Order: sequence, then C-alpha cells, then structure tokens
Amino acid sequence: MPSAWAEIVWSAQPRQSFIASFPTGAASVSVPAKTAHPIAWEKTDAWFIEVQIDGKTRIVRTAKQIDKSPSGIVQGKTFVAARDLQLDANLQYAVLAKGESYPVLKREDEKLSLAMPDVSPVATCVFPEKYFELVMGSIKNPGESSDDLLRGSQIDLMEEIDALRQAHACADIPLAQKPEDYVCLIESPEGAGSGFLLREGDNVYCYTAFHVIDGMREPIIRLLSGETFEPLTLEVSNRRDIARMLVSGCPPALTGFRQPVIGEKLTVCGNSQGRGRVTLLKGAVTGIGDNEVETDAGFTLGNSGSALVAEKDKYVIGVASYIEELSDSNDFAVRGTKFSTPRRVSACLDDQIEWIPAELDHLASANRRYHDHSHFLNESFVLLERIYSNPTKQVSTTGLSNISLVRWAKFHNENVVKMLERARIGIASEADLSQFVQTSLVKMTEQHAQFRRMCQMRGSQIRALRNYPGTEFQKQLNMRLLKECEDLNYVNDLILNSLQQQISH
Repeated sequence: MPSAWAEIVWSAQPRQSFIASFPTGAASVSVPAKTAHPIAWEKTDAWFIEVQIDGKTRIVRTAKQIDKSPSGIVQGKTFVAARDLQLDANLQYAVLAKGESYPVLKREDEKLSLAMPDVSPVATCVFPEKYFELVMGSIKNPGESSDDLLRGSQIDLMEEIDALRQAHACADIPLAQKPEDYVCLIESPEGAGSGFLLREGDNVYCYTAFHVIDGMREPIIRLLSGETFEPLTLEVSNRRDIARMLVSGCPPALTGFRQPVIGEKLTVCGNSQGRGRVTLLKGAVTGIGDNEVETDAGFTLGNSGSALVAEKDKYVIGVASYIEELSDSNDFAVRGTKFSTPRRVSACLDDQIEWIPAELDHLASANRRYHDHSHFLNESFVLLERIYSNPTKQVSTTGLSNISLVRWAKFHNENVVKMLERARIGIASEADLSQFVQTSLVKMTEQHAQFRRMCQMRGSQIRALRNYPGTEFQKQLNMRLLKECEDLNYVNDLILNSLQQQISH
C-alpha cells in the first residue's frame, strides 16, 4: 500500500457494471398483480426490480420462478407481476455502473470501502480492489477532512490576494466624476454583464454580481473609453450575489458604500440588455431586507452587477441582482398594486460581507454543471406539463434542447401513434387490440420509470456538486434545484400511477 495513501483523495470506478446489496431492516414489500416495475438488473434465476418503499425507490429481488410458476413477464426492460407477490425487502440493491465514480473512504488489504450516495440512507460497502480503477483526486494532509482541504486552498489564495493587494496599492486614486468613468462592461465568450470600479483602501476593485462572473473563464473588464483590465484576483460574498476583482493601476473610481434608506433617490448605472452601452436608470429604494434592497428603477437583463448609486452622496447602496417573477395575477390582494408587476432586487453592499477567495476555472466548471442540471429540470417540467393531462396522447418537442428528453418524447410519440393507428384502421381483433394497448402502456410505463431514474441521477449529481468555493449563496441555489427535482418526480409518479391503473384495467 502506498505510504502517501492517507494524503490523497481517491475515487473508484468499476471495471464492469455489477450489483451489490445492503441491509435495510425492512421486512417485506407487496407487489400487486399486473403492476409494472423497471428492471434494474437480471441474473439467471432472478430479476432485480424497482419498487416504492416508504415513498422511496428501492431495488429488490424476485425469483423468476415461485412455486414452479413464473413470478411475472418481461416486456422490454419492464417486469409485470403475474400475481400478487410478497418480496423480501431486508436487502436493498444498488447497481455500480462502469465508469461512474464512488468516493473511497478506506483502502486496506486490497479492499476498498466505498460510499454509496445513491442508496438511502447513504451506505458504506467493502469490495475487492481488483474490480475497480482508482482515480487520484486532490492532495490533503493525513486526518484532514474535505472541508479542511477546501479551507486550506482558500488560505493559500488569501495569502496570494494579500500579496497582490500590496503589489498594486495606489496612494492616490482619483474620484470618478461621471458614470462613464466607473461603469464597467464585463465580457467573455460565455456572456456579458455590468460592473463598477470602487475604491477600498489603496486598491481599486471591479464589483459585479456573483452570477455574472461565475460562468466566465477569462473575463475582460472594459470601460467606455476602451481601456481594459484583466482581473488579478477574485473574491465572492459568502451569502450575497456579489463578487469583486482586483484591477491594476489607479483608474478613477467611486469611493464608498453604505446602507440604503427607504425612499431615497438612486440611479442604476450599467450595461442594460448587454448592448455595450452605459445606461442610467432613475428610481428610488422601495424595500430593504437583511441582505437585499428593492428598487423601482427599471433595470433589465445585462444590468446584473450594476451599481445602485445614491443621488444624495454618490455612495453605492447595492448591486443589481435579479428580477422577481410576477405575483399571481388572479390574486385580488395584489391586482392593481406595484406587486402585480416584476420586482427588482439588488444585493446590499456593506462592511458585513464575508469575502471568500475563489478561482475562475473552478467557478466556471461548477456553474456549467449547475446550469446543465437547471436547464434539464426546466425542460422536464415543460415536457411533463404537456403530457400530464393525457399520458396516452402525443407530446410536442417544441422548445426542448436536451437530447435525452427529445429522444424520450419521440419514443413516447411513436408508441402512441402505433396504438392509435391500430385502433383507427381496425385491422386487429378486439383481443389483439387490447393486447397491443396493454403492451404500449407497459412501454410507456417503462419510459416514465426510465425518466424517473434520469431525475434521480440528476438529484445525485446535484448533491455531489461542490460549487467552489462552497458559498452559502450557491448552496441555496443547489437546494432550490433539489426541490425542483423532487417536484418533477412527484408529477412523473402521478403519470406512472395513471398508466399502471390503465394497465391493471
């Protein structure tokens, strides 16, 4: 065993897919006749099928023959119970897929203790090392946790940032006299947003919204004059949608920030709609929270990261963040009030912010994964809303970009067309047609079970998504995605139940 083993974070990837078992403590589970269940794995004498136990999807084993009679029939990748079954649920199973990565908790005597995140509750199981390829991750000190590792990398970054602050300190930083002096256009191949130059001590920072910068690998900070800056450092707020980047030189900048006051006049200075032009939007403070300020200034897309500048003293009182969705138009209590229109929210900028050092590459990678999951969930909701009213009707693929969802919808539509065509031309006997409808419904049930597995996989990936540097702000975004995943599974389960009822009838 390598002596440096304790200093390395490892993961294990199966050389071939296989199935493993874990104790659950549950006694048994009932599987009613004619119910359809996805097949997760098959052996010579048994199927391993997905069932619901206490509202959670589990994999249990059923013998192919029970009392010398088949326990069920297989249609595609779906098991349909031939009669009422009572299956042992003391063990649950998990499929370890080839190429997937599983965290290694311990390595000893050519055996690996792996964490199984897809098993509920999370289980640990020991396997022979020969079944896996080991993949080396980050280096850490013996006895150091992953959080310790993260904090250690942040300490290194903080030391680097302090050195750069000293190297680029300016004794004389001129005050920006007009918006053209301090408004920044932040641009990269991944997108564009707004920012502004603000003096802190002997340094000048470009401030913007966290969500503007977290997808950019090589952002360029550009002033209206054409002068450009490359960020020297990056820090993000732990709890707010704010980021700041140290710039070189001594360009003119705003000189202070403070808490907003209800009703005070302000100007939102930024890059409205990402058109590359400085815009000034007048308004007032209409609401204040612990970390947020609301305004009636009509900022829009591209203004994310813009400064909210108080007219009274030219101090920054917020950073434009997001536009809140419309309230329910049918709610009589908000109809005709300002709350029936979109509300514009900014992050407060004050001296209570906890700054965390970060690296653009890490943020961009985490951001890409986050938005991939987000787009998948959004498109999944669109698809399920279209199919929910009638699971045996064709569904439109308009507006879907995710290849897996488009393929899923097309396969669904092919089954529907075949079923309807048989019924229309009447070439089959009533018994044949009934059998065909049953088969089609089973196929659609199989598809929805597959869709559920896709959502569960996304949920596992979202849980594993460690958005560097792990801010509270990003954790809240992840929790929102997980809630969407749960809602999506709920809707899909309603459709599954509808299909299964049609099969049993």
